[in-house]
Amino acid sequence: MNTLEKIFSITNTPDKIHKIINCCGIKFKLKKDKLPQTKAQLQKDVTLLKKQVSELKMFKDEQLIRRNYKHVLKKLRKECKHRKINVVFLCNSNAKFSYTSLYKEFENNNNFNVKALVTATTGHLNNQYLKANYKNELIKNYEFFKEKNFCVELAYDIENEEYINLNAFNPDIIFYGEPWDLAKIQSIPITSRFALACFCCYGTTIHNGTYEYTKPFYRELFKYFIDNYYAQDLMIEHDVYPDSLEVFGSIKLDAYLSPIDYSKILWKSEGKKRVIYAPHHSFDKKTILKYGTFDKNYKFFLEYAKTHQDVEFIIKPHPTLKKEIIRHKLMNETQMKKYFEEWINLQNAQICEDGDYFDMFRTSDLMITDCNSFLSEYLPTEKPVIHLISEHSVGHNKYGEQIIAGYYKSYSNEETEKLLDNILYKNQDPLLEKRREIINTDFVWNREGTAKGIVKYLENIIFNNREME
Repeated sequence: MNTLEKIFSITNTPDKIHKIINCCGIKFKLKKDKLPQTKAQLQKDVTLLKKQVSELKMFKDEQLIRRNYKHVLKKLRKECKHRKINVVFLCNSNAKFSYTSLYKEFENNNNFNVKALVTATTGHLNNQYLKANYKNELIKNYEFFKEKNFCVELAYDIENEEYINLNAFNPDIIFYGEPWDLAKIQSIPITSRFALACFCCYGTTIHNGTYEYTKPFYRELFKYFIDNYYAQDLMIEHDVYPDSLEVFGSIKLDAYLSPIDYSKILWKSEGKKRVIYAPHHSFDKKTILKYGTFDKNYKFFLEYAKTHQDVEFIIKPHPTLKKEIIRHKLMNETQMKKYFEEWINLQNAQICEDGDYFDMFRTSDLMITDCNSFLSEYLPTEKPVIHLISEHSVGHNKYGEQIIAGYYKSYSNEETEKLLDNILYKNQDPLLEKRREIINTDFVWNREGTAKGIVKYLENIIFNNREME
């Protein structure tokens, strides 16, 4: 029996007037003259029916998840009177970890216990390049949190190569690091039975891609602490529950509220202009965002760094870039390794691949990027950005357009070279005042601290019995 026969069948009724259509376990009784007359029409109707059944099942699952949250919340409101609430942060990439300030805020609050859990995405196991390195990546992420003095455990059993049910860690609140490639046993339909699932975007919601608004993950969350009101409106338009959305600003911008830790600064020298080159992974036309320009300029920037020893560079690749380079055959693994080694071996350059980069931002002079999030995250520095534009880009939403109005756009390597000359050698920055105006009028930035607001909000819901709206 093939897959179609398992989910779809047509049988006769005893009266020989009707047919019984069985699709995904749901039966319909129709007169013969109402049935599709051609194979093409039948396939079209089946596809539409399957979609409707899938949407119905998704809706039922989401309703079950929301009922789970009510039970969990009721339980926590009783138990918080005699114990602390356990908060965990699920992470599969330290480069995307955006919760440092929130972790510390929970850690300093006597009402909570807090822990980081390191796991692997299913994408690690389904990709040949990533699978070969995923165990090393798990250990690297684990050590990242250890070095930050976080309480950390592995939520993936390396020896037996299997995911650990998060219930084993007794969480009451789970902050997911990202929505992609979650193992089923660690996904919200499972964890909502015993914990409240929350999320702060590891990036910034300024893009035009619809994938972030339509993915079921966002409709399954107990709370999504979103970074701007425009994105909130878009989420609601795409059927995300309004009561699950709370605008607090980007949590990553809390990094600007702490003093610079000069002991961890990566720059090698003093007195040189400091440039960050941060390429996005979406250079292939088949990707969703299509922001990436790496395939057009990766040789140009390496050569520019070689021939401009009076400027210091840090290349900050998107965490997914190397995987995409291999997947889309821009380079093979040997060629890619050689390319990044050339950067590392330069006297005036190095590479940064972890999630602690805001002090690097604050001590730089210029960023060159096509990354979505960095366009927002770099803005508080007031420093200039050369925004590399792909002709295939999906563009940015209204909030994003307001932010990038203060940046210098480049559509070619020739334009980039001219902008570099103007900014680095002629000290020209005519858009400086524009960026300051954007920060003061359009930019959503909680200068009191997004983490403080989130902890206070959750404390109010659990300890003060504020009802879910």
